Amino acid sequence: MRGQSHTKTNTSAGPSTSMQDVDLETYYRRLSRRNDCLERQVSFVTLKHLELASYLTLIAEDYKDIESEEDFGLSDTSSSS
Repeated sequence: MRGQSHTKTNTSAGPSTSMQDVDLETYYRRLSRRNDCLERQVSFVTLKHLELASYLTLIAEDYKDIESEEDFGLSDTSSSS
């Protein structure tokens, strides 16, 4: 019986397309809810631990600086070769 019901769902192209749309919509809603939840957690942690938040900001800025220096270094070595 499992094989029969599985075969029936695979043979109809119309409903599977609409199911895909529903699945994408459901996925988007879940993703949006997860994003909202993460934003709330980040703002809570930021308010609770201001010192930690400032350290994380500094680390992120340092990382961006290092990343751009590495990019510059790579382009500099490739032009001299």
